[in-house]
Amino acid sequence: YYIGGGNQYFWCTTCFNELDGRIPIEVGDISMQKAELLKKKNDEVHEESWVQCDTCERWIHQICGLFNSRQNKEHKSEYS
Repeated sequence: YYIGGGNQYFWCTTCFNELDGRIPIEVGDISMQKAELLKKKNDEVHEESWVQCDTCERWIHQICGLFNSRQNKEHKSEYS
C-alpha cells in the first residue's frame, strides 16, 4: 500500500497504479504528486503508548487503561 499527505491518506496498490503521475492528487485541502507517496508494507510493529496511574503509580498500556490522549491535550486529566 502507499501513504501520503502526512500519513493521513492511504492507497492500495491497484489504486496507486491507476493514478496519473502528471496530475496532482487533490484530497481535502492537500495537494500532492504520485511520486510523493511512500510505499509501505503491512509488517510494521508500532510501539504501544504507556500511562501511569496517578493513584498507585503503576504503568499500563494506554489502550488497556482506556486512556484517551486526544481528550487530554492540556495534560490535565488525572488518571487512576
